Amino acid sequence: RAAAQAQVLAGAFDEALLLLAIAELDAQNEPQRARIDLLRGQVAAAAGPVAEAPAQLLKAAKRLEPLDINVARETYLDALGSAMYLSQHHGNGHLHEVSHAALTAPASDGPPRLTDLLLDGFSLLITEGRTTAEPVLRQALATFHSENLPPEKGLLWGTLTAVAAGTLWDFESSVAIYRRQSDVARRAGALAPLCLTLSGEVYMMVLRGELAAATALAAEVDPLTDAIG
Repeated sequence: RAAAQAQVLAGAFDEALLLLAIAELDAQNEPQRARIDLLRGQVAAAAGPVAEAPAQLLKAAKRLEPLDINVARETYLDALGSAMYLSQHHGNGHLHEVSHAALTAPASDGPPRLTDLLLDGFSLLITEGRTTAEPVLRQALATFHSENLPPEKGLLWGTLTAVAAGTLWDFESSVAIYRRQSDVARRAGALAPLCLTLSGEVYMMVLRGELAAATALAAEVDPLTDAIG
């Protein structure tokens, strides 16, 4: 499973699916099978069929709830992130379904982590609106800067933190986070997250009217998306 996760980050999706098929044959228990479901959903979110990703990740999150609530909540966040991305192109889709499921899920063990705050903040934004969500999203932004995330975790959730900053109209923080995450992705050779962080930075440049810089950076994204298909 670890090898499949590495292939997902590298953008080698066919290889990741092959490794997951092998792992599935050797899966001996429910936790192993649930984590394979999670990785299949992550492949769908990164490579397609993107329309199926939120439902796949939501299924994995519910399966993980009785096994590891912290991982389950992280998976709900992955499901919500994929639903948010999908909504830009295909309507709201699973946004409300995932948000309601996340808000009724058990709390994580221990104090709220970045992932808990992002999950609750975005779920509240979708179900109750900006006024209710804003304090939680601000807390998530502060936590991102103070929480010591390992690189692979930051790659998964840094982009959503940048989106949270943009939602709060804190464009400077959003751009800074996208650039930080792009640097982490480059050092890790993680092409799939790099495509997302660079695309996010392009979007923020457009919002700020930096059209020439946005065009130049977009030209850097094109060969990356070609490389990973």
